[in-house]
Amino acid sequence: MTILMLPLLCGLARADDQAGLEAHALVQSMYAALWDGNGKAVVALFDPEMPGYKTIAKDIMQLTRLSTPFSTIEFPGNTGNDQSRDLDLNWRMQIRSYNLQTGTERRARVKMHLEKKDGRWRITSFSPLDFFAPVHMGAVWDVISDALTALTEVSGDPSTAAAAVPSRFLSAFDPKMLGFNQLRTNVMGILGEGTVESSAVMIRNDGDERTREVELEWDLSVVDRVTKIAIFQRKSEHVTLRMEREHGKWKIVAMDPIGFLAPPAPSGSSGK
Repeated sequence: MTILMLPLLCGLARADDQAGLEAHALVQSMYAALWDGNGKAVVALFDPEMPGYKTIAKDIMQLTRLSTPFSTIEFPGNTGNDQSRDLDLNWRMQIRSYNLQTGTERRARVKMHLEKKDGRWRITSFSPLDFFAPVHMGAVWDVISDALTALTEVSGDPSTAAAAVPSRFLSAFDPKMLGFNQLRTNVMGILGEGTVESSAVMIRNDGDERTREVELEWDLSVVDRVTKIAIFQRKSEHVTLRMEREHGKWKIVAMDPIGFLAPPAPSGSSGK
């Protein structure tokens, strides 16, 4: 038999405060249901007449369907009587996708109001209402995937009227990024060598909802346009991208190694 040890929810109510213990138990059941991916059990703890109920119910169902939320909860406040309770919680939630490739952390001071109805405690107020909103980790991959697709598209540079610039690919990067000009030169260089073929697998995607670090296993080859033979290849190289979200859009703000997209050095330049 396997026993799963879960972190304690700190701040247990006094032993003589039965209503406080019941409120604590409600939060503990919410914690366990989130861990189990049981969105319906979490939603059942809320009063359907609560303001914002439909929004939070939808968020919880989607969150538990797409990921595993793991929480640590502290109780700075648990006050009230046997019919009404106000809870003040320090809630830290680690949200990881089921394949464990992506993860984010969310922290909030959560305030809950509970009322006892028909012998059961129900959550009648919850703030912040968007605490269970699904993490848009997929949007990060969308930016990367779109950039990879556009890597071979010579779409021009309206600012300089240069024709041989993959502007759609470069638009995924913050132009203020350290090494941006080098990146631009490198990409133009490999496009000048031949046809670029590129694919990548995301093996790590960590961070929060403003900054993320993504690790890719990236295959890159450049094929001669006439002979159709690969001029050079880079296989399964690990590339790390740091991304930031500003004004609702993700941008790549750092790339390591920045020289991954550099064309090969001319023959004999190594000094051999």
